Order: sequence, then C-alpha cells, then structure tokens
Amino acid sequence: MTSCAILFDLDGTLVDTIQDLADAANRTIREIGLPALPTEDYRLLVGAGARNLMARCCRAAGMPLEPEDARIDGLVRRFKVHYDQNWHECSLPYPGIAAALSRLSDAQVPVAVLSNKPDDFTRQVVSHFFPDHRFATVRGQRGQDPLKPDPTVALELARQLNCPPERCALVGDSGTDMETAVRAGFLPVGVLWGFRDERELKNFGAAHLAENPGEMVTCLLDWCQKRRVQ
Repeated sequence: MTSCAILFDLDGTLVDTIQDLADAANRTIREIGLPALPTEDYRLLVGAGARNLMARCCRAAGMPLEPEDARIDGLVRRFKVHYDQNWHECSLPYPGIAAALSRLSDAQVPVAVLSNKPDDFTRQVVSHFFPDHRFATVRGQRGQDPLKPDPTVALELARQLNCPPERCALVGDSGTDMETAVRAGFLPVGVLWGFRDERELKNFGAAHLAENPGEMVTCLLDWCQKRRVQ
C-alpha cells in the first residue's frame, strides 16, 4: 500500500492556460456570429469540460444553450480544432511548479494529474510542459467518464496508485476540485494563484490553502510524513 499520493488539477493549478483557452473559445463563438468574451471572464467559464465551456460561452455571449443541446456537438468540434492549433502559444507552468514537483519526486511521493480537460489535450499539455517529470498517471476526460466533482475517476486513480482515499490529496484551484476531494475522502488543498478565489475554495471545503507552490509542497510533504508514521 502506498503511504500517500497527490492528485493535481491541471488548468489553473499546474499551468496557466487561460489565454489559450479563451482565444480558442472566442474563435469558436465568433464563427457563429457571437461576440468574443473578455479573457478574464473565462476564469469562471472553464473547468467543467469542453461541452460545458461551450454552453457557458454561448449563454454569456447572448445565446442560451444547454450542454445537452445538439448544437453543442459542432461547437465542441470547432473548439478542439482551434485549441489544437494554439494550446501552447501563451500557456506556461506557474512559477515554482517545476521545483515543487521535483521536491515531491525526490521524496518519492506518487503524483498524478486529473483534469476535466479532454484527455488528449491533457496529455499534450503535461508532456510538453513537464518533460522531465514522471507522473504516475495522467488522466483527462475520456468518453462517458463523469467529470469532476463526481469522485468516480479520482477514486479509480487512487486504486491505480494502490493508495486508500484517506491517504490521497487533491490539489486544485476551484470549488470543483475541492468538492471532488471531499466526496472522494481525499485531503482538499486549494491554491490561490489559479482561476478562482479564496472564498470559493473555502466554501467547497478546502482544508489547506497555499499562496505559492513552495508553501503548497511543504504542506503536502508534512502531511505525507504524518501518513508514513501512522
């Protein structure tokens, strides 16, 4: 049995992807005659998968569509084409993230990525920006798998890591991540450099809040050390 394991959200937690996501989404909605949205608005629009992103964009731009609407299928396809072209143009890991991951690796703590981003893009982003870091597993949204905050996939990853839920932590920047952790029985750790604010993280159950990656990794290593001596 693994003494502890850490699952990370991707967008807004490990990598600042907001500009590339906004650019791809705005190109998509402009193609159907809707106005582009300010990049800052996307901080509240992203995080729930591509279908929800497109539905939220359309509603914000004046066309009320639900994620189940058949018209969303075409928008998702268009968005993926645009994002495939620009996902690496402006995105960058947050300062200090690479060093934090190295500290976890040096301490032999298994680390995984769990994102609501489509699986192929999740893997592309991780492999591009963290070529020197070996993740135990990288998982984005696949097929009919439920999205976070449903804890199903988080618990599946815990089983793959041979780590019981109470010895897993989930690190993220949104209420969705914190709710996922709470429902899975993981330690919810919120980061304050991402897309959402402190109030949201607290409201959804964050047990710890980190101002920067150094503070985050110190918290995680201390927590793991306690798990190892239990």
